[in-house]
Amino acid sequence: MRKIAGLAEILNLRRGIADMTISYKYLRSAIGQMRTEILHGIYRPRPILFDHLPKCAGTTVRRYLLTQYPNRAMFWVKPSSVEQSIETFRCMSEQARSRFRLVGGHNANRLFDGVRADAVRLTILREPVDRIVSHYYFVIRDTRNYLHERVVRDNIRLEDYARLGLSSELRNWYTTHFTGLSIEEAEGDPAAAVQRAAEIVLGCYDVVGFQDDLPAAMRALRKAARLYRAFENVVANEKGVAGGASDEARSAIAEVNWLDVQLYALLRKRLEVAAVPAGKSNDGEIGGLRGDRRFG
Repeated sequence: MRKIAGLAEILNLRRGIADMTISYKYLRSAIGQMRTEILHGIYRPRPILFDHLPKCAGTTVRRYLLTQYPNRAMFWVKPSSVEQSIETFRCMSEQARSRFRLVGGHNANRLFDGVRADAVRLTILREPVDRIVSHYYFVIRDTRNYLHERVVRDNIRLEDYARLGLSSELRNWYTTHFTGLSIEEAEGDPAAAVQRAAEIVLGCYDVVGFQDDLPAAMRALRKAARLYRAFENVVANEKGVAGGASDEARSAIAEVNWLDVQLYALLRKRLEVAAVPAGKSNDGEIGGLRGDRRFG
């Protein structure tokens, strides 16, 4: 009986410790939210729409943005129910939508016409081949991903990953995402599709950044949106990406994503042309495209 009583005491002690841990986490979260509410009220950062492209530093950027806005002022497009999330947002009244200071997620560009007019529109791009390589390794290690079972079961190699038509995310995703064209339409008139995508990116977003220089993009965002916390470049969601990709795999990926490769190169070139000394404006023509937006 003493042993049983002793065991019961141990179990009760463990439950008590677990309850204390939960209470501490809840209290810490509550205090953090209270602090965010206060700072948000003092600094009043501008609203942001974050168009999160898959495997383009989205988790890192999201973590940063979560420190700037209270939970009540956020709306995120859920990856598991994109269409439902978009429909939910669109069906809200203008007054209800206007209370959201941070709107983001995959396909958030479809909410452009529903967010506040003063929202800073943000997107981050990654070198297209690197994006697919990262996508592949992410799918392999994430058992919840919709492609995981197929890729693991069929032992799909990186060399074949983009070729098999597994997902629209793996074939000229940038070009179709920004233009709204189908893959057939985009590849049927590639020059027009790339030009149109570039015009939309340069004309519709306030901050366009690149993953390989994410701190610069976040500095531009902080300035444009008057964010009160500085960005810390803590990489997320890249665990287990080891070995990189062979030349064969990179060539195969580039062959499938040829429009995105062209678009990415064009955007890098145009934004480099747009770079001017500090204190000067980069308004005006940028390589033939309007450059009224500010870029990181």
